[in-house]
Amino acid sequence: TAEQPSGSGTENDSYLIANLENLYWMTENSGEWDKYYIQTSDIDASSTSAWDDGLGFTPMGNISIKFTGSYDGGVYTINGLNINRPSTNYTGLFGYTNGSTIKNLGVINVNITGADRTGGLAGWIKINTTINNCYTTGNITGTRLLGGLVGMVDDSSTVNNCYSTSSVNGSGNDVGGLVGGIPTSPSFISNCYSTGSVSSPGIRIGGLVGGSDAIITNCYSTGSVIGEENYVGGLLGFSIGSVNNSFWDKQT
Repeated sequence: TAEQPSGSGTENDSYLIANLENLYWMTENSGEWDKYYIQTSDIDASSTSAWDDGLGFTPMGNISIKFTGSYDGGVYTINGLNINRPSTNYTGLFGYTNGSTIKNLGVINVNITGADRTGGLAGWIKINTTINNCYTTGNITGTRLLGGLVGMVDDSSTVNNCYSTSSVNGSGNDVGGLVGGIPTSPSFISNCYSTGSVSSPGIRIGGLVGGSDAIITNCYSTGSVIGEENYVGGLLGFSIGSVNNSFWDKQT
């Protein structure tokens, strides 16, 4: 059941997310997706596998109502998040963000299945969204624009100090261990890494990022990468952006 968190959602009196019931309240109250949130403990989300007749957790942010607020994970984790929505775009803990901030959060042991723009933490981040000091572990499956952390990064957004060890399995283009696709510049990926396996039969398949027009700095990837078409790479599948001080493990 949903339980309203304490706080009022302002910058100086953030909503305090202490348990799964508080997180469920967030999914049920899209009118509050422009507010400030701070997580105050580790949250066990394994029971989400039975939610919504097996569809699991409902992503926060969608094509109609974006998540535009701030979520500070407090260096805590959300464990065992389940989403089984293979025909739903914008899938992840956060589905679709505009101008939001997500930081200090680990989303671990995820089991997420979505369609286009699917990621362990977020499906599609846009318009100066910043993700800092976050990580994901588990298994992520989708179609195109699929990433271990974020499916698609767009419109001057930034991913910094993040990593993913998740296995990523796609069926289309732009699939990466950390981020699936970054189609517009400038967006920025810095101080990040991915170690999970990446597999998709499409084009632009990469260990860190599938297809990129970003500025990528101080990053690496070590997971195996399997693709059947053109533009398959250990670090990046395809890039028209810039890459600085970054590397991949050629053996794996």
